[in-house]
Amino acid sequence: KGIFAVLVVLCHIWGRAGVNAEGFILHNLGRMFSIFGYISVSMFFFFSGYGLWLQYKTKGEEYVKRFLRRNVFSLYIINVIFIIAYTLFLWIVNGGVSWKEVLQSFFFGNTIIINGWFLQACLLYYLAYYLIFRLIKKDVMKLIWMGVFLTGYCLLCAFALKLPITWYECSFAFLFGMIFCKYKDKIEIETGFEIEYLPGQEENLLELKKLTNKLVLGQHFIYDENNTDLNILH
Repeated sequence: KGIFAVLVVLCHIWGRAGVNAEGFILHNLGRMFSIFGYISVSMFFFFSGYGLWLQYKTKGEEYVKRFLRRNVFSLYIINVIFIIAYTLFLWIVNGGVSWKEVLQSFFFGNTIIINGWFLQACLLYYLAYYLIFRLIKKDVMKLIWMGVFLTGYCLLCAFALKLPITWYECSFAFLFGMIFCKYKDKIEIETGFEIEYLPGQEENLLELKKLTNKLVLGQHFIYDENNTDLNILH
């Protein structure tokens, strides 16, 4: 997450500088960095969802119970600090600020912070995570309700508030990270492992696949008891 957060910042700096630069190469490099910024945001949300589900899986309900105070409130305090800093900076530089915009910055839908939509979106995602994981017991239903929330979030941003697409285009990466973490053993492909079995026990490979829920790919080399390659491939 930290790596992709840094990449997002760098993409904003280099991307804007390049897009506004003269010359074909610098201009298109800037466009490339801007596009890479969207990918970095998606990956940040993906690993956020992945990490939250992993914490829940390893630490259980106790992690969720402490999440509101330790994560949501702490992130909101960071948001408030940035609001104050930007307000003072713009007041000094421009001689005034829009107090309506400052007030909206404490809630959702507008912010005085440059690219502050990111903080507001994270706050809503984290709050939804806390409420859903506290109230819903079954894991599958947790994922379903997270999907319902994100769908509602996208509709709210797009149609009710008419916010730029940046506010919601990467939202479902958060859910996909959770899904990947939950079903990781069924999604990942295992390679490079060995098992032993006697002739006539080839069905054990199928049993192994059922037990591990992992797809066995690649060539299957057969050796005898003396570790001699029989030059038989499956």
